Amino acid sequence: MRCVNIVIADPHPVVVLGLMSILSAENDFNILASSYNGRECIQAIRDLSPDIALLDIFMPGLTGLDILAATTSEHLSTRIVFLTASAEDRDLIIAVARGAYGVILKDAPILLLDEATSALDSRSDELVRKALDSLMRGRTVIAIAHRFTTIRSFDRVVVLENGCVVQDGAPDKLMRRDGPYRDLVRHQMVVQNQAA
Repeated sequence: MRCVNIVIADPHPVVVLGLMSILSAENDFNILASSYNGRECIQAIRDLSPDIALLDIFMPGLTGLDILAATTSEHLSTRIVFLTASAEDRDLIIAVARGAYGVILKDAPILLLDEATSALDSRSDELVRKALDSLMRGRTVIAIAHRFTTIRSFDRVVVLENGCVVQDGAPDKLMRRDGPYRDLVRHQMVVQNQAA
């Protein structure tokens, strides 16, 4: 199984060390580098091509938005996930609008995931999902997803079509009913089996 390669950057050493400790305890993650400023972070991304860069949006040297702009303009494949202690910052909205892979509030009671695994192959999807599982524990999670693997362990799924709620319930209950949720899950299972 392939490990997810990660670069971690935060101006607070306790955050970097904590994330390194948590992620390195899992066999599925490989910490390639860590840094405390934006210039070292972007250089590590350029040199090491990690799958994910987990960084504070307010980095010294280069901000998180500067790093996101550089990875986008240089067509780097690294996905940028921002960490922040502030949920009320307009920079978070800008980050998501400019293509951030995700925003994680440090110790937030609510976690918002927008297509967190949509661009991943099935192996990477599983690895990222494991990391998200531990992150989601004890939090309310609102996830926008097209992959059933992302949401199959959720307590409740709301299915939208053309902006309208067409199904609502626990994933196992939705699987027992005719409808778009079951159709999507079955279709994805067929595609997965064909790829294997």
